[in-house]
Amino acid sequence: MDDNRRKFQILVFDALKAGRSVILQAPTGSGKTRAALEPFLYHLAEQDAGLFPRKCIYSVPMRVLANQFVEKLHGKVDGYGLKQGIRPKPVVAIQTGDRPDDPRFEATLTFATIDQTLSSFLNVPHSLPLRFANLNAGALLSSYLVFDEFHLFGTKTALPTTLAILDMLKSPRQGERGITPFVLMTATFSRTMLDRLGDLLNAEVFPKPGDDLAELFADTPAQQPGRERIFHWHDTELTAERVHAQRGTRTICICNTVPRANALYDELHRISDDDTEIRLLHARFFKRDRDDLETKIRTIFDPPHEKYEGPPQILVATQVIEVGLDITCDVMFTELAPANSLLQRAGRCARREKETGTVHIFQPPDYAPYYFEPRHEKEPKDHERETNLELLNNTRAALASGHFTRRNMDFVLEQALVDAVHTEIDRAMLDHLQLGVRKDKIFATMRDPKNGRGNIPELIRESDTRYVIIHDHPDTDEKLTRYPWHYDGFGLRMGTIYGAWKAAEEARLLDPEIVPWIAKQAVPLESVVDDESEGQSSPGYEWQCLNDPGELFPGPVGLALHPNFAAYTKTRGLRLGEIGAHEAPPLTRRAGKHRRPSAKYHLEAYAEHITGLYRAYADQHESELAAG
Repeated sequence: MDDNRRKFQILVFDALKAGRSVILQAPTGSGKTRAALEPFLYHLAEQDAGLFPRKCIYSVPMRVLANQFVEKLHGKVDGYGLKQGIRPKPVVAIQTGDRPDDPRFEATLTFATIDQTLSSFLNVPHSLPLRFANLNAGALLSSYLVFDEFHLFGTKTALPTTLAILDMLKSPRQGERGITPFVLMTATFSRTMLDRLGDLLNAEVFPKPGDDLAELFADTPAQQPGRERIFHWHDTELTAERVHAQRGTRTICICNTVPRANALYDELHRISDDDTEIRLLHARFFKRDRDDLETKIRTIFDPPHEKYEGPPQILVATQVIEVGLDITCDVMFTELAPANSLLQRAGRCARREKETGTVHIFQPPDYAPYYFEPRHEKEPKDHERETNLELLNNTRAALASGHFTRRNMDFVLEQALVDAVHTEIDRAMLDHLQLGVRKDKIFATMRDPKNGRGNIPELIRESDTRYVIIHDHPDTDEKLTRYPWHYDGFGLRMGTIYGAWKAAEEARLLDPEIVPWIAKQAVPLESVVDDESEGQSSPGYEWQCLNDPGELFPGPVGLALHPNFAAYTKTRGLRLGEIGAHEAPPLTRRAGKHRRPSAKYHLEAYAEHITGLYRAYADQHESELAAG
């Protein structure tokens, strides 16, 4: 292996090579991804790799992070495979809702969202019909599993489900091999979380209790001499005037909600009086436009400070930037967020070696999206919100104390902030995991996948998010009457649309001459044969108009918004409730549709599946078995 590896990367490599699973905490930008993947690639190249899996499923909480990894690592893995002569050639793929390119987890290395991974283990895969469900479950059980940015998993949903699954796969005793190796990692575990998870999952923990963090991570950018990142707390709201007055050469502003990011972006444009370039990034862009934006942003914000020679830059973004882009800036303005998320954001300031930067943190007008009251009685309640409120209050108190501000926020101080904010909440969460109860729910879902889909909100994610397109005549578009998800669109919470609709009503902006209707929902009709649903019989759809915002609940299977209510441009993204005679955006087919399967399969019981595997093995190794 390369001799330029950092100390913690060598420790992780040695532990995985010895057959142990790992729980890792390391600074942002220090090379956690390399630490997790290098042992896997090493074993691919070794002919005597033993029991280490030859497939890896790398799970992340956000689609943008999966996109970044596959784009960044595809060429590197190809080059490594060619250099090492690995056969068959390693295949890198992505599996998300937007890009379902590897629905059966057939690639050598698959980057997937946690929803795709967990639903596959539970025998209710988002990516496949139920008759193929056991394919993905088998793929997971035979893969090396990496769970990145673990702190962003829902503490009442995906996080405990992941822990329950790993508890099934772990080694029976510390230091022994489990069913399959795994790595859990993030930059922001509390010490309590690290130690408790290590005991629960019989995994090797890095850093170990008592480790000198400054010494262990001395060779990472976060701890090297000359690198400095200073936090400042402001008990006021973030304004465009403050940004304009204290901006740097490259400035990043992070708002907690899309509407506030939109407002800040608009106001910065209004008061800008020089050649400063201002850009906006959030989750409400079409994929093609967001890809273009992210490419441009990486080009501008990737180089170290001393190598950037362009005009002044301001990027206004939401929390999608926390883990999705490997970029740096010299000045950051951000609204208050829980400490672990706040540190992820700050990791985009002074990210490179020997850089200096300033992070200004502001009190937001409200705590959305972390904590908010449902707008409608039928809107699902967020069971994370009480925990989030406690985290926000703890973070605010820690920053206001002065202990973590106006001094260099190195990794040692970052860990102290995480411990101050998260320790008691992490301890309470782990005390109430009830893994036995969760396992019962998991097994019930696996045994009865058809009815088990109803457990997804509890086990993976509870959300009223639905797929939404912008279209002025969905009822006359044949593609949409057969498949409501044919065109590129957005994942939007129904509560968000409800709020924009109600606000437009109350402001009396809904002139029927301009907006003849707000929303239409897809309603299933008779069955038709549809190539996009893998050749199965699927329903046709009729698009029916919704006359009241309350009809958005429960969320429809597909929703179309009128372009005069949902304005869209390539630079500003989607703006709900911005009423006017807007041009409808171009209709582009959604990428990555499933194709008709190349072979026929049937859904086996687990016992049938294992028996079949044994028979296949016995047929190929008959002489060895007889000799034994």
